[in-house]
Amino acid sequence: MSEDNKEVKEAREKFVIEEVNEEFNPIGSFKLITSDELGKLASELFKGIFIDCEGVKFNPGGKNEEPTYSLIFNHGKYDEATLKTEGKVLGIKSALVETNDSSDPLEKMRMMYKITNSTTRYLATDDLSDVVEKLIAQSQKYYNFTTHKVNWKNIMIEFSEQARSGFYSSKPIQFTAVEGISAKKLVQLIYGTKSKEKDGNKDEYDYSVSVLMAAPNGYFVQNNQPSNWILQINRASGKEVTELYNKFGYNTSSSTIIR
Repeated sequence: MSEDNKEVKEAREKFVIEEVNEEFNPIGSFKLITSDELGKLASELFKGIFIDCEGVKFNPGGKNEEPTYSLIFNHGKYDEATLKTEGKVLGIKSALVETNDSSDPLEKMRMMYKITNSTTRYLATDDLSDVVEKLIAQSQKYYNFTTHKVNWKNIMIEFSEQARSGFYSSKPIQFTAVEGISAKKLVQLIYGTKSKEKDGNKDEYDYSVSVLMAAPNGYFVQNNQPSNWILQINRASGKEVTELYNKFGYNTSSSTIIR
């Protein structure tokens, strides 16, 4: 090969296809957050409502299970005056006190049966029940799809935690946990579902929460389980998601009528 031909070949520019820059038109957005960060937002929310709420704990869930949080309640004694001053309500109540306060013998028997078959000596107040019913994860463990009621026996448990200060540990503190609070429904409550009105129609946001991996700055707890996780929260227009599913051939409504 001559030197002239070699120079021509080396001078040839690469064949390049220019970017089209077609409009993307996303139907949603996402953010990354740790389970601790989301938990702090949830803790502030519930502690501002329930005077006996101590905080929350995260459960990443297993295979085919959605991530959940547990609401943690202390066993402190709060009188009516304190509740009124704080502007808060109780989350749990002692089942024994509830039984002793009743004057109906039949009601007492029912309460004793409920206590015997319960995993905790504390019961949810009506206010907490109203909140949990809307936030419980749709799992057979937490929710009875036949009766459409919360499986309180499965979600209320007692546990203890030993506070540590340096090399010293204090006496274990008893708490009551309410498990099975859906991370997705919690996100809906924190970030809201109402979106801006579009073309005269009101729309709502739809969310999903996925566990990506253990956070590098987390520590390990029971069974060598990481305590902090990186979550991906996806938010999309409910209306546009429904339209997309319909385009793909999925019928998201119960009606077979095409309107």
